[in-house]
Amino acid sequence: CRSCRPFAALLLVHTLYTTLGFQVIPIKSCQKRQWQQSSCRRLARNVGATPISNDWKSDLLNIFSGDFDNYNQVVNDRENNLLPREGGGHEHIHCTLIPLSPTTRLAAFYFDGNPRMIFRFRYYQLLIDESNDHVNMKLYTLNPLLEQQLRTTRDATEWPRVFQDFAASHQDDLNEEEPLVKELYECDVQWSRDMDPVQHEYAMSHFRSGKDSFHAIMIFGQALLNSTMIPGQEILIKDQLSLSKNDFWIHDRGFNPETGDYIYGNQRGVPYQLERVTCIHPDTGKREIVHSQLQWTLGEAWRTEQEYQNYMDLVGGVSSKLN
Repeated sequence: CRSCRPFAALLLVHTLYTTLGFQVIPIKSCQKRQWQQSSCRRLARNVGATPISNDWKSDLLNIFSGDFDNYNQVVNDRENNLLPREGGGHEHIHCTLIPLSPTTRLAAFYFDGNPRMIFRFRYYQLLIDESNDHVNMKLYTLNPLLEQQLRTTRDATEWPRVFQDFAASHQDDLNEEEPLVKELYECDVQWSRDMDPVQHEYAMSHFRSGKDSFHAIMIFGQALLNSTMIPGQEILIKDQLSLSKNDFWIHDRGFNPETGDYIYGNQRGVPYQLERVTCIHPDTGKREIVHSQLQWTLGEAWRTEQEYQNYMDLVGGVSSKLN
């Protein structure tokens, strides 16, 4: 370009390239690197690609998308008189993973088959390095205005468009203090084909280590974060993950760092056992139902009001309010 862009615009492009899977030389001044005005627009259209040649890592990326839900686990809990939290059972949670690029995801978690009850929204960046036998994944929170727009977009497969449009239209507003996404430091997880014999003990009877499944641990063991649901409350987080073609198990627990008491998570040490509901078509980006009995968990467009009430009645009501 003929002149340097404002620093905020440079920082936005740097943030976009970094979070969408590109390696970027740190920007220290306008003179270090000059970008053409169309760079951000091209990035928003193409949402960059990272070449993948390691087979098992490609398999991980391919199945780390779609919708997953643990309603059947909740039914089993209630049949055994297990209520959430202190009752030893589980809340009903749903996970939606939408690809932005081969190595980036938007991740939303909501209660009770109701996309209006999202309790966690994240941006994931998977770092592919063919020289090692694992995949590191960084976690980010979203710009509050962007998250608000995503929450009100009912069709999750439209999130990539919303993300790209927001990035393009707010390039002059985003800066280091109000970025597009903000990293959650020391919350990185590491994916591998092999289970940790201690941390993944919960999965030994269901998954086969080194074959057809992938398992993750927190690189730093645990993380201390401010709660997004309880103002002023710090939470000590411990988490392990296990993923296969049809299952996504999440062993996520939060503790009071001072007392060690549970704040959330299963208190019997049983992970949230989510089953795959949809796949995301690699060409169209649209959902493909693979578990028709759970498609109602995708939202109002996939069920009637009476059907939803029947499902809730079967488990004693919405799980986020039980016990």
